[in-house]
Amino acid sequence: MAVDRTADLEKEFSKSSGGNYFNYVDTAKLERLGITQYKPSLGENAIRIVFPPDRPGVYGLEIFKHSNVGVNRKTFLCKKRMFDERCPVCEYADTLRKDDPQDERAKALNPSRRYLFFVVDVMSDDSIDKGIRWFDCPVGVWNEIKSRSKARRRRGANAGEKFKKIIDVSHPSEGRDIFFEQVKEKGNYSYEGVTLEETEPIPEDWYADLPEFNDILKNSTDEEMEEACTCEPEEDEKQDPKVNDDNSQKVEEDISQETEEEVESAAPPVEEEEKPEAEEGTNRRVSSRRMSRSRESAQEDEQNMKDKVKSRLARARAARSGGEE
Repeated sequence: MAVDRTADLEKEFSKSSGGNYFNYVDTAKLERLGITQYKPSLGENAIRIVFPPDRPGVYGLEIFKHSNVGVNRKTFLCKKRMFDERCPVCEYADTLRKDDPQDERAKALNPSRRYLFFVVDVMSDDSIDKGIRWFDCPVGVWNEIKSRSKARRRRGANAGEKFKKIIDVSHPSEGRDIFFEQVKEKGNYSYEGVTLEETEPIPEDWYADLPEFNDILKNSTDEEMEEACTCEPEEDEKQDPKVNDDNSQKVEEDISQETEEEVESAAPPVEEEEKPEAEEGTNRRVSSRRMSRSRESAQEDEQNMKDKVKSRLARARAARSGGEE
């Protein structure tokens, strides 16, 4: 019997001529391990950061990358910031600045700062079934996670009880689910309402065989990066830039989601309480945006999130005890 290849062919045919937009991560290796990319959805999202409890270090990796490089809009790790090596993209941007200090192309090539996590999408049972995902996390979301991970001393704590200053959201039994909302306005994405919610312990198989971050990064060759900077558009793109318009729009949205918040974010982030108010017309980040919803509406949204967590907890307990939902 012949194999039905329709789904595989549709996936292959839908690819843009731009190639791999995630040249900084070995996506082929990750897919062999059953780890696919996590992309937030418009509206509510809920994730759990997963990291082996016996592995030292932070549960996420800070990365610096160049996005939208060349006509094919590829993405590369910044070799200078990541590996202290010569970076062809940085050198190309410097060349553009020598000719014109205000060249917008050079500005667009500044390395952006992100965080790489392994997560499970805990929004629903179906999303949990998809297993471990890798998440290229905007630094604005990371700043909110970091801010809310600073524990507050509780009143009435038991005498002699050790106070933990930091909540480890990745801890298997004491971690937190992370809720946030993705909003899109005029083509720009923002992330709002980040909260940490207690939940049940996660199973060991979620983190048993996670690869090391350094084993999935791609340190592209100088030749690959130089070619991406200087290559010319392909003939079909020169003749008709709107070829495969539907797929081009999808790629544009993906790329904007990566880069819009972090065009010049290589510098260390300013602490939340010290951030100046955003100027008119600038994209506002999570920590500095003005809440447009009323307090009552915000409290209602928070309660809805908590109700979802409680419901998921109840289902998990029922499943473990063999009862019905």
